[in-house]
Amino acid sequence: MVDERELFLYGLGLLGLLGSVASVIVGIFGGIFIALSAFLVYKASCYISTLSIKVGNLLSRYKCKRTSWYSNLQYGEVWVPNNVDQSLERLLERILTEYIDSWYSDLTPDAEFLQEIRICIRDITQNIIRRLSRVDLTEVILSDVVPVAVQHIDSYMWTLHHTKQDDTGKRKDLFQSYTNFLGKKIHIALTSRDAELEYLEELSKRIIPLVTKKTTSNSDLVNGLAVGLLSKTVLFNLLDTTCNPRTINKLLSLWFVPEPVKEYPSCKLPPVILLFRFIHKNPQNTRSTFHIDLSQILGDQDLLCHFLKYLKVRGGLGVNLLQFCLSVEDFNKRILVEKLSDNELKSLQAEVKKMYKEYMEENSNQFIHFQTDIVDSIWNTIQADYKDVVKLRTTPALFRAYEQAYNNLADNYCPGFHLSKQYLSHVFGSPFTDVTPQPYPKSTGQERPNKAKYSRIKNGLLGNPLEGSPEPSLNSGFNASSSSLQTSEDGDYLSTDPETRDLNAWRVEITRLETRISNGKSYFVFVLQVQRIDVASRLDGQDLQWSVARQYHEFYSLQSALVQYHGIFEDAKLPSRAKIFGGRGLDVLQSKLEPFQDYIRKLLQKDSLKKSDLLFTFLTSQSEFTEAASRLGLTRMIKSVPKKLTKERGQFLQPFIKSFTEASIHTDRSNIGSDCPDSVINKQDLYNTIYKDNFAQFFPFRNSSLGPSNVYTPDGIYDIVLYVCVRLLKVSPAITRMLHCIKWLVEGSFNHIVQYFISKKLNSLLNNGRVAFIIDVVEEAIFSHGEELSQAETEFLAERTLQLFRGYLPRILETLAPEGYHEGTQKIHSLLQEPRLNKQLVYTVLESVLPRIFPELKGS
Repeated sequence: MVDERELFLYGLGLLGLLGSVASVIVGIFGGIFIALSAFLVYKASCYISTLSIKVGNLLSRYKCKRTSWYSNLQYGEVWVPNNVDQSLERLLERILTEYIDSWYSDLTPDAEFLQEIRICIRDITQNIIRRLSRVDLTEVILSDVVPVAVQHIDSYMWTLHHTKQDDTGKRKDLFQSYTNFLGKKIHIALTSRDAELEYLEELSKRIIPLVTKKTTSNSDLVNGLAVGLLSKTVLFNLLDTTCNPRTINKLLSLWFVPEPVKEYPSCKLPPVILLFRFIHKNPQNTRSTFHIDLSQILGDQDLLCHFLKYLKVRGGLGVNLLQFCLSVEDFNKRILVEKLSDNELKSLQAEVKKMYKEYMEENSNQFIHFQTDIVDSIWNTIQADYKDVVKLRTTPALFRAYEQAYNNLADNYCPGFHLSKQYLSHVFGSPFTDVTPQPYPKSTGQERPNKAKYSRIKNGLLGNPLEGSPEPSLNSGFNASSSSLQTSEDGDYLSTDPETRDLNAWRVEITRLETRISNGKSYFVFVLQVQRIDVASRLDGQDLQWSVARQYHEFYSLQSALVQYHGIFEDAKLPSRAKIFGGRGLDVLQSKLEPFQDYIRKLLQKDSLKKSDLLFTFLTSQSEFTEAASRLGLTRMIKSVPKKLTKERGQFLQPFIKSFTEASIHTDRSNIGSDCPDSVINKQDLYNTIYKDNFAQFFPFRNSSLGPSNVYTPDGIYDIVLYVCVRLLKVSPAITRMLHCIKWLVEGSFNHIVQYFISKKLNSLLNNGRVAFIIDVVEEAIFSHGEELSQAETEFLAERTLQLFRGYLPRILETLAPEGYHEGTQKIHSLLQEPRLNKQLVYTVLESVLPRIFPELKGS
């Protein structure tokens, strides 16, 4: 007899067996169903992907933020963070000092021209920032920069496909294959280094009229200076430095380093008007005879009438500023009365309300954009009791508003008024064209004016001295005088006669480093102890010893000047200047004491420099060498010994005169500067760079002779992801097919997500602290040249950058594409090590981005 317990156990076992069989059957059919469903979905997706059906952006409600790297832009005034303004000011001040003031100070001490240049530079910078504020940086990166970069990578990969490697792994015919593949699509600027300069100059000529005022763009002088500074000084040097593989590796190493990205704190100071200090920190001590301050204009009824006519001729711009200044002056005269009646106080409050309504309400026709705290303070005053209007005597709100309007008129409108027809007619009377000449009667005995007499007057007015007038004196730092001794600024008696001077008998020692303070900023100077034994002492030896303080950059200014006049001294060279990312702290400068001292001593041993004015000025003048050397003008050289000019200029004098004569006679620009070593950019130096002569040896470029077609254009970020998976990483076909099949469904949303996160990242990175740092890096790129690295150091830096790049990428890429991961990253890295190919990418991106900033260039 079977036990009930055993029967129960048998039943449970049978039930479990039946459940297992059922689950297996269900699992098989379920698996078949799931596989069949996935297969059907896959086939459906493949079919839909062949059609023009696309699902739009499902995340459109999450709008991407525009990059707000500028501070504020309202009502014609640009307000930027304080640190950004300081960085811009340093950059522009250095450009102005080294490329304009260096030669202009030779002509005249009048600073009015430099002030006009400052105003022009400020206007250009404001116009560029206004244009940049209309551009979304994220959209530019995704729509213009990234697609061009992918095209560049694709062209390079096809070039590698057609290029053979030698035994060492190098590709000697890389550039030949590259030009054969791209053909005429190689940028025109890369046909040669000369063509690159001409392209940048032509580009500058088209941009300058777009960012300058109409009255300024009509000036050939301003256009010439602006084109020269923008093309040869800024763009040319900046592009050379940017495309240098060493710079690229340095930047990528800083970005890919495992440590967190360096934080640049935002400036907590309130924003300032763009380049306000740049305009006002250099007041003009000497002004034109006909210059009149705005205060004089406001105080003279006749001048005020002419000034108002001038503003109306210009379209009425600035009339509201003038009316506001006059209203405030009238208000101040009334409020400064000690005892005011209630009616007078009410009248003053009504006048303040009227000024507020006319000039501070945004919907007013005469609106002036004042700072928010000024407007709020005046609003609180007019909302209080009428007796509180007297508080405007002590509160600075109304005064600050007046100062802002006054400075705007003085900076932007008065300079044009001084050259206007209204002002000149006031000063000189009616123009000659308005005066009808009276004919001399033939029958009378009235004598005609003597033509010779008028000729003498004309010559005198145009600058030639009239008969009997004294000869103008020459204001030079080291003027030749009747005495062979001249007192220096520190009391020493120095011989200025080059015939009695022998610098070979001078002794120099750099004794120490000292700290100096100027304009609230500290800096280091090298103290040079100088002793001479070429002449006899007249003051018990005190006149034969002195000390001179020189800054770091003054030594390089001396070297540049000597190279310009005497050529390169192979056995006397300064060490390379600091790197872009290097420093000039005490430890760095301390290491330069001995090299700088050896350099000066070797120069003093040169027979060709024994009577050099440049070296003499460097060792004697207490002013900054760049300023003092500029005073060694051609006038003083010619006025002294005739042979002196030839000795200082050396073997380069005759080619300079020949080139200058040809440039003055011939209009063909190809002759200008062809034989002149003193040009801004020496042609020989253009070819002795990592860029050689660009692709000149392959020019003229023909149609592409290698296939396949090189017109690949990605359509969005999702297309770029597919390209990277297929061409670079060589991901398995199953994954790429899946990505291609779901493209119609997720492409729009995926592109939006990428744009959203990039814009968010840019907003967090591009704070005003980092923007100020970028401006400082641009300054170093323009004016400083990093020291040359050896081949081993260059290869080490490149290899380190590659390893950091691979460590920065997500590990999942290496898992999905174990074979193509290392090869793809190696190709991208090797592409960045070719400077001429980097130039091709940069110029292509430049032509893609510029029409967004300057839409006027699209039709040109």
